[in-house]
Amino acid sequence: MDNPTRKQFRSRARVLGRFLLRRAVAFAGLALALIYCGEPSSQSPSASDAPPKAQFTSSCTELDCSFTDGSTDPDGTIVSRMWDYGDGSSPSDVASHIYAAGGTYSITLTVTDNAGARDALTQEVALSAPVPPPPSNAPTATARFPATLGTSEMARARPLSVRPIPMLPEEPTR
Repeated sequence: MDNPTRKQFRSRARVLGRFLLRRAVAFAGLALALIYCGEPSSQSPSASDAPPKAQFTSSCTELDCSFTDGSTDPDGTIVSRMWDYGDGSSPSDVASHIYAAGGTYSITLTVTDNAGARDALTQEVALSAPVPPPPSNAPTATARFPATLGTSEMARARPLSVRPIPMLPEEPTR
């Protein structure tokens, strides 16, 4: 006669066996899929795949730039766009950037198509730092001048308040 503990053991062993078998089948299927398909980032484009063509335009106002992607892929779709703004910031998929200072920057757009082929284009933009606004609390000076040039009135003077007019920088010649 069977021992009740042995029956419980066998029942639990069957349940555990089925669980492990299901996990093993799932793991084997995943391993087979990875072997057959490979990791997507390691796939190289097929010989018949035409690579994408990276293209963009830029529009900048002072230190704020926006970029318009005009990239094309003749036999597929572009699935990834990465912008390198040329100022040491991290590359991004955002097509706009605010620079910290004026200067010349090399912007690179890298595009990847649905077959994994890539193309990159680098263009330079020259940015001018904005002209600072005139100070809101401009200094004032007070001077006394004669009211008229008559001799009797030379002794009498009235105060005159003078405020400087901010000068704009000259435009550079091209």
